[in-house]
Amino acid sequence: MAQQVEYEGLNGYLAQADGPAGVLIQPSHFGLNEIARGWAHSLAEAGLTTVIWNQYSGRPKLEPAPDEAVAWGKELKDDVALRQNAAWLGYMFGELGLRSVGVMGFCQGGRFALLVAATDRRVSACVSYYPTLTSPMKPNHDLDAVAIAGDIHCAVQLIYPGSDHATSRETFNALRANLDGRQAPTTTHIYPSAEHGFLTHPDKPENQQATRLSWPLAVAFLQAHLAPAR
Repeated sequence: MAQQVEYEGLNGYLAQADGPAGVLIQPSHFGLNEIARGWAHSLAEAGLTTVIWNQYSGRPKLEPAPDEAVAWGKELKDDVALRQNAAWLGYMFGELGLRSVGVMGFCQGGRFALLVAATDRRVSACVSYYPTLTSPMKPNHDLDAVAIAGDIHCAVQLIYPGSDHATSRETFNALRANLDGRQAPTTTHIYPSAEHGFLTHPDKPENQQATRLSWPLAVAFLQAHLAPAR
């Protein structure tokens, strides 16, 4: 079953599966679009009930145009995002009755996935696809995702494209060092020729290998770390 859902004045998207494990998706800056819904459906087919956080709740439409996505993204605040994600985690554990939940994010959402995992102990696994981590931080960012990543208590899978224009190799190396300094396991996958956002442009030659390999590995990672709830 897949449908739009509302909870505590927020709207999102639910792709439900059998079993007590689930994933909270942090979408890219394009929000609740067809690509994000496709990720949710794929995870549900793998046995993981999935909710997509709509970071643009309250906006006049669910799928922003490219110029709207850029403008709306500049207005997102970390404290508001974390409160909304806490509410969705409450929905997943309470209303849906899940016993283990991971978080997965892409681009802008890759950064939010790290923040959610670092600040909410209910999260049992984190996958961060090409997180957008600018240096210096954007004006609307209150939290340093690179530094706070060291507080993540659960297993993390970090996916980085070598031709990432959004997150420099220096910033990526700092993030990786903070993750590697934890007691929890970290899995890092680097795809040297791939571009930032490669899952949204899978047919480009430089992105084909990263797309083909990374998704099944990410799903398997989530299944492995959420499996104890089964």
